[in-house]
Amino acid sequence: MKFISKDTLQSLRIDEENKFKLMEGDSIKMLYSKFGHIKHQYLNSGESGIDYYLILSNGTRYRKLKSGNNDNPSNKVKFLGKFKAENQIVMGMNCECYQYHFKTPKTKLLTETFCFSKTSPIIDYRLFGLESNLADRDFFETAERPFLKHTIESPNHIIDYTAYKIEVKNIPTEEFK
Repeated sequence: MKFISKDTLQSLRIDEENKFKLMEGDSIKMLYSKFGHIKHQYLNSGESGIDYYLILSNGTRYRKLKSGNNDNPSNKVKFLGKFKAENQIVMGMNCECYQYHFKTPKTKLLTETFCFSKTSPIIDYRLFGLESNLADRDFFETAERPFLKHTIESPNHIIDYTAYKIEVKNIPTEEFK
């Protein structure tokens, strides 16, 4: 995971990047359940940072902070369109990429880009209750696979999540509670 601030002053860029690392850590372990749950485990975040983000198959979302607080985040966004983006190579695999453009209350334009490889494991998108997140729902329906790269770009920063390993293994159901 990489966070890049677009601030022109180096001291402000470094401050923003450090704040992000304290909140979200330096990497994320993504877990996809055969029952349709998704869990993002934030690794090496600070004491008050995110421990995990859980999306249950019914669409309910929980964010657990290391401080013990839970919340159910929701953002009001206006969808502006989906576009085919240039293919990229991720983990040595040719990946198809799609961009989703949004307008949010806080930013002028937010762009999410998802990339996947047709050689990665298939997931049943119908199990995932992603109704409240148009980009996620549409991407998984299009790809039928986990993303290998997910980039979020706003006028102020770029967040890049790039896979470095894919494993298929049995994960206990308790992991998603």
